[in-house]
Amino acid sequence: MDGEQIVRDVAERVRELVGEAEERAARIVREAEEEARRIKERAEAQGRERLEEVRQALDELQGKLGAGGSSAEVEPGPVVVPEPEPPAPDPDPAPEPIPEPAPAPEPEPEPAIVPEPTPPPDEGTPPAAANGAGAAKSSDATGARLVAMNMALEGASREEIERHLASNYELEDAGSIVDGVLAATAK
Repeated sequence: MDGEQIVRDVAERVRELVGEAEERAARIVREAEEEARRIKERAEAQGRERLEEVRQALDELQGKLGAGGSSAEVEPGPVVVPEPEPPAPDPDPAPEPIPEPAPAPEPEPEPAIVPEPTPPPDEGTPPAAANGAGAAKSSDATGARLVAMNMALEGASREEIERHLASNYELEDAGSIVDGVLAATAK
Protein backbone atom coordinates (compact mmCIF):
# COMPACT_ATOMS: atom_id res chain seq x y z
CA MET A 1 0.00 0.00 0.00
CA ASP A 2 1.15 3.34 -0.82
CA GLY A 3 0.78 6.51 1.30
CA GLU A 4 -1.98 7.96 -0.86
CA GLN A 5 -4.08 4.87 -0.50
CA ILE A 6 -3.72 4.95 3.28
CA VAL A 7 -4.76 8.61 3.37
CA ARG A 8 -7.78 7.84 1.18
CA ASP A 9 -8.82 4.92 3.39
CA VAL A 10 -8.49 7.00 6.56
CA ALA A 11 -10.39 9.88 4.98
CA GLU A 12 -13.14 7.51 3.90
CA ARG A 13 -13.33 6.02 7.37
CA VAL A 14 -13.50 9.53 8.94
CA ARG A 15 -16.33 10.47 6.53
CA GLU A 16 -18.22 7.32 7.53
CA LEU A 17 -17.77 8.07 11.24
CA VAL A 18 -18.84 11.69 10.79
CA GLY A 19 -21.89 10.56 8.82
CA GLU A 20 -22.85 8.06 11.51
CA ALA A 21 -22.40 10.71 14.20
CA GLU A 22 -24.56 13.16 12.28
CA GLU A 23 -27.27 10.53 11.84
CA ARG A 24 -27.15 9.70 15.55
CA ALA A 25 -27.32 13.38 16.49
CA ALA A 26 -30.27 13.94 14.15
CA ARG A 27 -32.06 10.93 15.61
CA ILE A 28 -31.45 12.18 19.18
CA VAL A 29 -32.81 15.62 18.24
CA ARG A 30 -35.90 14.04 16.62
CA GLU A 31 -36.53 11.87 19.70
CA ALA A 32 -36.11 14.86 22.03
CA GLU A 33 -38.47 16.97 19.95
CA GLU A 34 -41.00 14.12 19.90
CA GLU A 35 -40.75 13.70 23.69
CA ALA A 36 -41.17 17.45 24.21
CA ARG A 37 -44.27 17.41 21.95
CA ARG A 38 -45.75 14.50 23.95
CA ILE A 39 -45.07 16.26 27.29
CA LYS A 40 -46.67 19.45 25.95
CA GLU A 41 -49.75 17.57 24.73
CA ARG A 42 -50.11 15.78 28.10
CA ALA A 43 -49.84 19.07 29.98
CA GLU A 44 -52.41 20.74 27.73
CA ALA A 45 -54.78 17.78 28.14
CA GLN A 46 -54.42 17.91 31.93
CA GLY A 47 -55.00 21.66 31.88
CA ARG A 48 -58.18 21.20 29.84
CA GLU A 49 -59.39 18.50 32.25
CA ARG A 50 -58.77 20.74 35.28
CA LEU A 51 -60.53 23.63 33.55
CA GLU A 52 -63.53 21.41 32.86
CA GLU A 53 -63.58 20.25 36.51
CA VAL A 54 -63.55 23.86 37.69
CA ARG A 55 -66.36 24.77 35.33
CA GLN A 56 -68.45 21.82 36.57
CA ALA A 57 -67.80 22.78 40.21
CA LEU A 58 -68.83 26.36 39.44
CA ASP A 59 -72.01 25.19 37.75
CA GLU A 60 -72.84 22.99 40.78
CA LEU A 61 -72.23 25.89 43.13
CA GLN A 62 -74.46 28.19 41.11
CA GLY A 63 -77.16 25.49 41.12
CA LYS A 64 -76.97 25.20 44.90
CA LEU A 65 -77.21 28.95 45.32
CA GLY A 66 -80.38 29.05 43.28
CA ALA A 67 -78.97 30.49 40.10
CA GLY A 68 -79.91 27.27 38.32
CA GLY A 69 -76.70 27.32 36.33
CA SER A 70 -77.69 30.56 34.60
CA SER A 71 -76.44 34.05 35.17
CA ALA A 72 -79.88 35.38 36.20
CA GLU A 73 -79.86 37.49 39.35
CA VAL A 74 -81.88 36.53 42.39
CA GLU A 75 -84.78 38.86 43.16
CA PRO A 76 -84.75 39.85 46.80
CA GLY A 77 -88.10 39.43 48.53
CA PRO A 78 -89.39 40.55 51.88
CA VAL A 79 -87.63 38.98 54.81
CA VAL A 80 -89.93 37.28 57.29
CA VAL A 81 -88.83 37.73 60.87
CA PRO A 82 -90.64 35.50 63.40
CA GLU A 83 -92.28 37.11 66.41
CA PRO A 84 -90.30 36.69 69.59
CA GLU A 85 -91.82 34.29 72.05
CA PRO A 86 -92.32 35.38 75.66
CA PRO A 87 -89.90 33.77 78.05
CA ALA A 88 -91.16 30.58 79.65
CA PRO A 89 -91.74 30.86 83.41
CA ASP A 90 -89.48 28.84 85.67
CA PRO A 91 -91.31 25.68 86.75
CA ASP A 92 -90.22 25.75 90.41
CA PRO A 93 -87.78 28.43 91.31
CA ALA A 94 -85.43 26.80 93.80
CA PRO A 95 -83.99 28.92 96.58
CA GLU A 96 -80.40 29.86 96.01
CA PRO A 97 -78.13 27.42 97.81
CA ILE A 98 -76.38 28.81 100.84
CA PRO A 99 -72.68 28.44 100.37
CA GLU A 100 -70.84 26.55 103.05
CA PRO A 101 -68.54 28.79 105.00
CA ALA A 102 -64.97 28.45 103.99
CA PRO A 103 -62.74 27.03 106.68
CA ALA A 104 -60.88 29.70 108.54
CA PRO A 105 -57.25 29.85 107.51
CA GLU A 106 -54.87 28.51 110.05
CA PRO A 107 -53.06 31.33 111.77
CA GLU A 108 -49.47 31.66 110.83
CA PRO A 109 -47.11 30.84 113.66
CA GLU A 110 -45.75 33.95 115.24
CA PRO A 111 -42.06 34.40 114.69
CA ALA A 112 -39.88 33.74 117.65
CA ILE A 113 -39.01 36.88 119.52
CA VAL A 114 -35.33 37.53 119.17
CA PRO A 115 -33.99 39.91 121.78
CA GLU A 116 -32.26 42.94 120.40
CA PRO A 117 -28.51 42.59 120.77
CA THR A 118 -26.97 45.01 123.13
CA PRO A 119 -24.56 47.27 121.35
CA PRO A 120 -20.93 46.79 122.33
CA PRO A 121 -19.56 49.51 124.51
CA ASP A 122 -17.62 52.13 122.65
CA GLU A 123 -14.05 51.00 123.18
CA GLY A 124 -12.70 54.49 122.65
CA THR A 125 -14.88 56.00 125.38
CA PRO A 126 -14.56 54.78 128.96
CA PRO A 127 -17.79 54.02 130.79
CA ALA A 128 -19.13 56.97 132.77
CA ALA A 129 -19.56 56.82 136.53
CA ALA A 130 -23.00 56.19 137.88
CA ASN A 131 -23.26 59.69 139.26
CA GLY A 132 -21.75 61.20 136.12
CA ALA A 133 -18.93 62.80 138.06
CA GLY A 134 -15.82 60.98 136.93
CA ALA A 135 -14.89 58.15 134.65
CA ALA A 136 -14.19 54.76 136.16
CA LYS A 137 -11.27 52.92 134.65
CA SER A 138 -11.75 49.45 133.20
CA SER A 139 -9.43 46.57 133.96
CA ASP A 140 -10.41 44.69 130.77
CA ALA A 141 -7.08 43.78 129.15
CA THR A 142 -8.78 42.30 126.06
CA GLY A 143 -10.79 45.47 125.52
CA ALA A 144 -7.63 47.56 126.00
CA ARG A 145 -5.79 45.39 123.45
CA LEU A 146 -8.61 45.93 120.89
CA VAL A 147 -8.61 49.69 121.45
CA ALA A 148 -4.82 49.78 121.09
CA MET A 149 -5.02 47.70 117.88
CA ASN A 150 -7.63 50.06 116.45
CA MET A 151 -5.58 53.13 117.30
CA ALA A 152 -2.43 51.57 115.81
CA LEU A 153 -4.24 50.71 112.59
CA GLU A 154 -5.48 54.31 112.41
CA GLY A 155 -1.90 55.55 112.64
CA ALA A 156 -1.67 56.70 116.28
CA SER A 157 1.82 56.96 117.77
CA ARG A 158 3.07 54.75 120.62
CA GLU A 159 2.83 57.66 123.06
CA GLU A 160 -0.82 58.42 122.07
CA ILE A 161 -1.82 54.77 122.54
CA GLU A 162 -0.07 54.54 125.96
CA ARG A 163 -1.65 57.84 127.10
CA HIS A 164 -5.14 56.65 126.08
CA LEU A 165 -4.72 53.26 127.80
CA ALA A 166 -3.37 54.90 130.97
CA SER A 167 -6.28 57.35 131.17
CA ASN A 168 -9.03 54.75 130.48
CA TYR A 169 -7.77 51.37 131.79
CA GLU A 170 -6.25 50.03 134.98
CA LEU A 171 -3.69 47.63 133.54
CA GLU A 172 -0.75 45.91 135.18
CA ASP A 173 1.47 46.12 132.09
CA ALA A 174 0.13 48.50 129.43
CA GLY A 175 3.56 48.62 127.78
CA SER A 176 3.55 44.93 126.84
CA ILE A 177 0.06 45.30 125.31
CA VAL A 178 1.26 48.26 123.21
CA ASP A 179 4.46 46.33 122.22
CA GLY A 180 2.39 43.32 121.03
CA VAL A 181 -0.08 45.48 119.12
CA LEU A 182 2.62 47.52 117.36
CA ALA A 183 4.55 44.36 116.49
CA ALA A 184 1.38 42.78 115.00
CA THR A 185 0.44 45.87 112.96
CA ALA A 186 4.01 46.40 111.70
CA LYS A 187 3.88 43.14 109.69
